[in-house]
Amino acid sequence: MLDGGASTFSSEEIHFRAGDNDLAGTLYPPSTPGPHPAIAMVLGSGPRDRNYGGAGPALGRHFAQHGYACLAWDKPGVGQSKGDYNLQTFRDRAEEALAAVVYLRGRADIRPDQIGLWGHSQGGMVVPLAASLSDHVAFLIAVAGWQGPA
Repeated sequence: MLDGGASTFSSEEIHFRAGDNDLAGTLYPPSTPGPHPAIAMVLGSGPRDRNYGGAGPALGRHFAQHGYACLAWDKPGVGQSKGDYNLQTFRDRAEEALAAVVYLRGRADIRPDQIGLWGHSQGGMVVPLAASLSDHVAFLIAVAGWQGPA
């Protein structure tokens, strides 16, 4: 278990806009007073929701336990988010990640100069592109950048 069996963590249901899409997600804040650094999770390809097979909440709690707020959201057209992820290009996915950064920067409990992107699989390929498009991404965690078979 990623959170080491730690005590209960809070979470907050949130919404933000990325282009024409209304995206629904969960923010896992640290239990200590903020403002905090933050991580926005950019998920892999396919119909991924914020739970990401159980990894989303586990990672959210893990990062919160270590002082980072963590934001995970449903891809467009999945879960409670509106839109269609099938219509997205890599650039669209990068801009979606940057919309999450903009959302986080607007919160009083988040350090606007310490927001990073975590990407897994296809998300690991998207986060460097997103960072190249913005001066507001402080760090990247690319777990496994892979698109899949050609």
